Amino acid sequence: MADEKTKRRCTARTKAGAQCRNGALPGQLVCLSHADRKIKKSAGFGGAQPGSGRPRKLKPAEVEQRLMENYAIAWMRPYWKILGFDVHIDDDGELVLTERPEGGAKLYGTSAKDGTVCVSEHEDLGAQMAAAEKLRDRVFGRPKSMSEFKGEVTHRNAEKIDREVERLTERLTEKALADRDGEPAPS
Repeated sequence: MADEKTKRRCTARTKAGAQCRNGALPGQLVCLSHADRKIKKSAGFGGAQPGSGRPRKLKPAEVEQRLMENYAIAWMRPYWKILGFDVHIDDDGELVLTERPEGGAKLYGTSAKDGTVCVSEHEDLGAQMAAAEKLRDRVFGRPKSMSEFKGEVTHRNAEKIDREVERLTERLTEKALADRDGEPAPS
């Protein structure tokens, strides 16, 4: 029986030079850790293993994203309140919007004498539009902006280009006149 165990033992040596004490793979002379790369790879030996090792430390943006996803109602509520809605969770766990009787953001003014704030009964459409745009941008992303350039565009060889355009225009004009009159065009 001792003979059988020595046959089944890995024949390779460790880095320290001692006999490897692992058992050999079936039909092989060496264990999995001393087998060639192809066998190791097929067995999933070495390298990163799914679920192994220390979990990766989250970046601050990832933490913020998780918080925003898990507590969407908290960061959405101010936007919807400005727009004139209350956000709450119904019995089924769904987010529901209900219209606020007093409406959304209102226009206001401040007294120059004593600093009192006077709130109007009219809604502040500018604030409501800004809130709606910010909410839309958070959900769908900002729309691409278009850039408009005004003014004269000049090339560093503008004079040379202008002379060449004039020369080509003259040649084309001469050719057109010659074709019209049936004369050979000057070369």
